Amino acid sequence: MPRLINILANKAMMLAYGEGTRVVTARHVRAATADTPASFAPLRAWVWLALVGIAFSSIGWMILR
Repeated sequence: MPRLINILANKAMMLAYGEGTRVVTARHVRAATADTPASFAPLRAWVWLALVGIAFSSIGWMILR
């Protein structure tokens, strides 16, 4: 995960540099994320885990109610 963060930060900084700005904006970070296929895999895993957690907590709440 730290390697992915370094890659995204580097790409975002290069995009800002290419535009001649000294400030990296959210637009640069979104463009860097869209350009990096590996950035989508962890996101999908976190979304899946969050949905499973919500489902289990809902079931537990219904049982204990």
